Amino acid sequence: MVIALFFCAVIVLSIELSHIGNVMGFFQKELTNKILTKLITTPLVVFVFLIAGIFLGISSVKLLAGNSLWYASTILFILGVKMFYDGIKLHKAKQSINPVHAKGLIILSVLTGLNSFFVGLSFGLLQVEFKFIYAGYITLFAGILWGYIVGKKLKKLNPHRFEFFLGIIYIIIAVVLVVKY
Repeated sequence: MVIALFFCAVIVLSIELSHIGNVMGFFQKELTNKILTKLITTPLVVFVFLIAGIFLGISSVKLLAGNSLWYASTILFILGVKMFYDGIKLHKAKQSINPVHAKGLIILSVLTGLNSFFVGLSFGLLQVEFKFIYAGYITLFAGILWGYIVGKKLKKLNPHRFEFFLGIIYIIIAVVLVVKY
């Protein structure tokens, strides 16, 4: 069950990356080596944040003396609430950041990376098995690639308010963790 919830959380992160890829695909109609490098390194940066969170979570389990489930679900719940805040207060600011330029891509990668760090921390506290973690990069890469492909097909760039939907999913994952375990 923890593995399924982990993959749900990684899919949510890939949806965040798909928005970045969407904008990149909309503005850059031609796939160049530079764009391909960005499409590969952006999910890699987010994956590194995820792995760092997992390592910190696994190393903190003994310190929490059996309360790691509550801490993990609380972190995911707070992340869900943060996504609501992002949707209300930071939506316009995130729209103004252009991921086609290197600085904008770094900023958006780090912002998504912070979310992935807390997802990793939560599932590290739940001691998710490492053999499933590496599939997370493939999921993240698939998300940004899907966004790029969709962005190339768009006639008009439609700003999404996906943060509310993603926040709800994080809150549902947190509640399922508490109810099921």
